[in-house]
Amino acid sequence: MKSVFITLVVTLVLAACARVQPPKTLEELIRPYELVDQAIREGDCEKAVELLREAVRTDSDGGRIILGNYYEAGYCDAPNYEEAFRIYEELALAGEEDAKIRLGFLYLKGLGITKDEALARKWFESAALRMAPYHDFADDFLIDTSKYPEKPEEFWRELNEAKGLFHSEPKVRYQIARKLREGDGVPKDIEGANRWLRSAAADGLEEAKFDEAVIELDSVDYTDDSSPWYTLKRLAKGGFAPAMLELSMRHPKRRSDIHKKAAPYYWLLRARNAGMDVEDRINALEPTLTKEDHSWVKYWFKRDSTPLY
Repeated sequence: MKSVFITLVVTLVLAACARVQPPKTLEELIRPYELVDQAIREGDCEKAVELLREAVRTDSDGGRIILGNYYEAGYCDAPNYEEAFRIYEELALAGEEDAKIRLGFLYLKGLGITKDEALARKWFESAALRMAPYHDFADDFLIDTSKYPEKPEEFWRELNEAKGLFHSEPKVRYQIARKLREGDGVPKDIEGANRWLRSAAADGLEEAKFDEAVIELDSVDYTDDSSPWYTLKRLAKGGFAPAMLELSMRHPKRRSDIHKKAAPYYWLLRARNAGMDVEDRINALEPTLTKEDHSWVKYWFKRDSTPLY
């Protein structure tokens, strides 16, 4: 019969199996923890901690959350909530979902830290918002681990609410992405924000498609005519003014672009026509344009059937 510790290990490691590179079987991932379990059964707590820390070095993601729970639950000796809190907080700030739940639980109960129900709710909400885009996985994972360790009712409420929001209008999902990206009312979570942003963009929300393209462009070489670049151009040609302004700023950075002044000027004029206040930018750029630049701009306006002024 499996011990409580090994049952916990199985449920936590299952979630990490797909992320391990190269892939490992569940048996391979669990093997180091079986030695820890044997030391716990023998009452050799010092050896158990030593083996557990060694397992963490080879299984950094799953191992550290297990180490935190070892200290929290006191499997071999008295619980060390302060050490559990330190581990959970570091993992939670890095975006680990289950660590956020455990950290919220410690705040909720005042274990290893001063009791703070408001902070507990923030961490529960943060975990729920990060997990909701993969709600099927979240449901399975939480059912499997609901007793190892305890999942507070406060968290379940947050998860159910987050799942409801994930099926709401794209605009709502976009606002949640902004909330997570800016750390507005919840701990900042860039990866969680990207999950919500991708969902809103996939459903066609222009603001979300724009933000997603800008984020991707910030990570690629401007010499590449990449997919996010064409997303910006499609949005701009469709009348989305922020995309026009963004293109005006990005064209000069593209080393392969031969129209480093004409193209920004064109998009600034388009942005002004769309109602944006860009007059100062236009006035600053206009004196630097050549006759050839003006010819290109007039050609593009004629080609796109858009009034020049």
